[in-house]
Amino acid sequence: MQVHTSNINTTLILIVALVASLVIIATIATIYNSFSIAISERKKQFGILNSIGATKSQIMKLVFLEGFLVSIVGIPIGLLSGTVAIDIVFKVIKTFFSNFYVW
Repeated sequence: MQVHTSNINTTLILIVALVASLVIIATIATIYNSFSIAISERKKQFGILNSIGATKSQIMKLVFLEGFLVSIVGIPIGLLSGTVAIDIVFKVIKTFFSNFYVW
């Protein structure tokens, strides 16, 4: 029986693309939700800023600056912890499957 590797490669690429898109969508939804909660909790502070003369664009710049600073810190931490976590997962999978395949 001959196995067509092009079909396997195509299937694997589609699975990886599907999982990656689900992760990206979930991440965007989570980040949007967390910023929405943070902004709704700080409405009183934004009201105080409005009362002392801050414009809507200045408050928007403040929110975007805060998001930028959080992402500057969070993205490297997320990449590093994700890399370490996937390394641990691969090592665990390797130990489980090393008993099944003898080369």
